[in-house]
Amino acid sequence: MGRLCTLDESVSLATMIERIKGNLKLSHLCLALGVGKTLESPVKVVALWFWGQHSTRSGG
Repeated sequence: MGRLCTLDESVSLATMIERIKGNLKLSHLCLALGVGKTLESPVKVVALWFWGQHSTRSGG
């Protein structure tokens, strides 16, 4: 199951990545970067999807 998060103010994608990793205690995450976007692009809405060890994505 996923989550959709909307921020009050935009932050850079790099900042959002670090916040997500820190808050969820993750060492890494996967993301899709839109055409023409960079790690400094502003982000206000984030969709998160978590998969487990046994999902098709992880090959399990």
